[in-house]
Amino acid sequence: MTFRPDGTLTYLAPELGKTDARILMVYRTEHGFLITDQPSHPREDKSKYRVGDDGLLYLTKAGTTSRFVRVSTEHPISEEEKHTRKAIATQPSRPDEQLSKVWGTGVSLKEFRSPTRFRFWYPACWSQAFHEDGAPYVKGPADRSGILRIGTLIVEPKPRRFFGRKHLPDTNERLATLQAKSPDSRFVRLGERLTVYSIKGDPPFTHHQWYFGDGNVVIVATYSEDAEFSVTLEGRAEFEAVSWIIQTFNFE
Repeated sequence: MTFRPDGTLTYLAPELGKTDARILMVYRTEHGFLITDQPSHPREDKSKYRVGDDGLLYLTKAGTTSRFVRVSTEHPISEEEKHTRKAIATQPSRPDEQLSKVWGTGVSLKEFRSPTRFRFWYPACWSQAFHEDGAPYVKGPADRSGILRIGTLIVEPKPRRFFGRKHLPDTNERLATLQAKSPDSRFVRLGERLTVYSIKGDPPFTHHQWYFGDGNVVIVATYSEDAEFSVTLEGRAEFEAVSWIIQTFNFE
């Protein structure tokens, strides 16, 4: 099983009759339970989990416990899986009031839908693909266009006491915690969306990073651009498009 930070899970299933048979799933954790689902055949499955002192992953279901050995910290994604997940995630554009407000009218958009509770829209002239670790990204049409990478953090709720009652931190509290841990970051509002923003120079590139989210889903959007291209009119237009893409994120 390959668990990825964005909540996708690939299960190698030789019991299906092929040594390379794979089941594409999604997962989340809640209060000590691992909950998996298969988007093509929706049905949640719940197992109690723990990581032992021996480093093994223990999954218990119906009184039976299985042990798993962690063999790597990599998150490989095959070309076949990239193609399949892209086919599942990319849907025809469905403009609504929010999109019209952000992009205006008459702009052709494509939709990317993640299996982990969010979707966003990007210009139809841009391209979408996946990095080797499974994280999706979009890229502008120019040869020197920057890349907007979408990372996902699924934060397991940890209640804390607040005036004698259990309290789950809301999204703004999570962002405040992230901002406090990153002294070089600051709060930036893109339209109606509040983000934690930071910028880092890495010649010849510049990396812009935004944190935002909803509930226990935190998006890490990183836009890496060529520093020389960024000051051109085309480069500035693409950076503005990135801010519009972030504004269109919709959580389910």
